[in-house]
Formats: sequence, structure tokens, C-alpha cells
Amino acid sequence: MSRTRLLVVLVRKIHIFSFPNQCRLLHTIDTRDNPRGLCELSNTDGSLLVFPFNAKTKGGFVQFL
Repeated sequence: MSRTRLLVVLVRKIHIFSFPNQCRLLHTIDTRDNPRGLCELSNTDGSLLVFPFNAKTKGGFVQFL
């Protein structure tokens, strides 16, 4: 949970928005197929984001941002 970011997790993308003031798109990340919407965002100031990622572009199964 984050009080400054809103995540929209789709089957093959994650959209990250600023929140709550002036909600605007900050990043879009391509992921591998993720029909269950698996994603975890830490609640610390450094905000760690974990999700399945696109093996075609980076190789592997999970990406930490």
C-alpha cells in the first residue's frame, strides 16, 4: 500500500500513477502474462515493486524495482 502511488495491474502491463493530488501517469511497465494481477508494493519510502516480468526483454521470472 502506498499513499503517494496508485497501481493499475493489467494482464500484460502495470501503470503507475501519482496519487492523490493531480492523478497522472508516471510509468508503464510491460510484464509477462499476469492474469491474476500479481504485484506487491512495499510501504517504505524506498517503495520496492515486485511483479512477473517480460522474459523476452530481460529473462527470468520476477523483477524487483
